[in-house]
Amino acid sequence: MKIVFFGTPQIAVPFLKALVERGHQVCAVVCQPDKPCGRNMQITPPPVKLYAHSQNIPILQPAKLDHNSEEEIASLNADIGVVVAYGKLIPRAVFSSPKHGCF
Repeated sequence: MKIVFFGTPQIAVPFLKALVERGHQVCAVVCQPDKPCGRNMQITPPPVKLYAHSQNIPILQPAKLDHNSEEEIASLNADIGVVVAYGKLIPRAVFSSPKHGCF
């Protein structure tokens, strides 16, 4: 089953990890863009991105889920989308683009 995963913070990592460890095909991860963190405001990638990178999963980081990102996500031809703490409202067009919708 092809899955597109929407998540950003550390709390979403165990859910993504469980999907990967159970052998599901995660065709892409969609997470928020890297942002400044800490006292030095150093640009830091989100935890989900770090895990996805370690598993060689393609990563999408649109600043906004607009028409271009909707098309890119739809082109993945995912069977389902899994959303865990993505961080922003997901437009209906993106939410319904996987074959069986998002959970």
